[in-house]
Amino acid sequence: MSFFEIPSLLQSKLNKLYTEGNSDQPLLIEVAHDVTQVVVSRALQLTLNGKTESSKTKTSANHPHTLLLLNQQLLDYLKQSNDSRIKSSFVLLSENSLPKDDLQVLKQKGIVLVTTPQRAIDHLRRDNLFLDATTSVIVAYDFLKTDKPEELNSEANAFLDDCRFIFTKLSPNVHIELYTEKLQNLTREPHQIFANPIVVAQSDWEKSYFQLVLYVATKLSLQSILEILYALGESSYLIIHKTGSRWYPLKSKIEKAILPLEVTGIGFERLSTLKLTSSTMVDTVVTVDLDEEQLLTTIRHLTDLEFPFNRIVAITGPREAQAITASKETLLMNKELKLTPQANEVLTGQIKIIVEKLNVDSNPQELENLKKIIKKSVPFYRRNYFSAYLLRELVKTQTIKGVATKTTTAPTPKKERPEKPSTGEPTNGKTLYINIGKMRRLYPKELSQIFQDKLGISRSDIFAIRVYDKYSFITLSEENAQRAIEELNGTEIRGRTASISYSNK
Repeated sequence: MSFFEIPSLLQSKLNKLYTEGNSDQPLLIEVAHDVTQVVVSRALQLTLNGKTESSKTKTSANHPHTLLLLNQQLLDYLKQSNDSRIKSSFVLLSENSLPKDDLQVLKQKGIVLVTTPQRAIDHLRRDNLFLDATTSVIVAYDFLKTDKPEELNSEANAFLDDCRFIFTKLSPNVHIELYTEKLQNLTREPHQIFANPIVVAQSDWEKSYFQLVLYVATKLSLQSILEILYALGESSYLIIHKTGSRWYPLKSKIEKAILPLEVTGIGFERLSTLKLTSSTMVDTVVTVDLDEEQLLTTIRHLTDLEFPFNRIVAITGPREAQAITASKETLLMNKELKLTPQANEVLTGQIKIIVEKLNVDSNPQELENLKKIIKKSVPFYRRNYFSAYLLRELVKTQTIKGVATKTTTAPTPKKERPEKPSTGEPTNGKTLYINIGKMRRLYPKELSQIFQDKLGISRSDIFAIRVYDKYSFITLSEENAQRAIEELNGTEIRGRTASISYSNK
């Protein structure tokens, strides 16, 4: 069992709270999922990164620098860890052993004492445990759901009451952080747990500056990358390639294109040296051929820079895309999968870029003179065709594949490709429309889990998911799609009655 790091956006929020001088106020933090992983990572961080001077020196566990409070189920789960950092810094006290047997355990060297509130109180009353050296208390409020909510509420109430008793035994400058999956799961009001708390909802820290879009391409060529940049329709990009040597050929192609783009580029190996200023012109960040870990590192670094990009576009292969979409990193919850763009999408983006360039053209008088010549030379009713002709000639010079230019009749729209993250979708896949999206705080991971739980299927049975602001699409087998309509249509999802039907796209 391994533990992930604290989500980057949550880490930024914690750093900001400390910077603003809120270190003496208790924090009540909603993390939405993986409570145990977050609190363990946080305890390790406070300990191993030298959050306090005292944590640099190990003492016996009966004078812990950090106290990590869990319920017994989570403690049993933590015991299974093979993480060397946990074994070297953590001392665990379980309720399944006798208090007298814990005396030898408390003599062990360790900076973090992990136990239940009840067991901690037992040893405090017996003068076996002392909190005079404690600088941080981390609490995980996470209870396994049962069929008996009355028993669960009783256990949760007792847990919080015991925590509140322990808080009264701490020095005033001890920092307290309580993490919960959802704030509404708490059986006590925040002010009933500790005085003057700072409540941090998930929406307070998970407001990413970025929308993550993944373009999945089985083969990455310079031309295909250029066409994706055109389809995005932005005039300036920051491009992060796997290596600097692969970035320079792409830069040369972009600069020599008939419709050039403003680009700033860097190889991933030099990402830590990236410095951006207010004069840097960047609308969108594009990563090319990065794997899951490299992409996450990039997003964390850009988050730390606090530069307001519109979105991050990852151009990657099917295998890497599958690993990225399966990642538990919360930064990737708001994501969208796309296939490489069709010719009409590329052309639409090029038109958008040209229109943007019109607004910032450095020589408007020259354009005005050309406009007068066109007005004089081209009849009014032919000017739209004249513009279309010029655009067609531009397309020809760039040899973009698939654009209909050999006939004056309107091209027949191509059938939209199946919505899928890779080429592995069965031919009997059916796409469903759902009337709920991001505005209801519904993201791909939650939508996937809802369908898995309700239909009794696995993640591999879901071929593709796309979540937009007001609606979503999900692709399943024909059998599962029909079951979804029968069993989920009319149910409540994110506080709204779900309307599920076959997509007409």
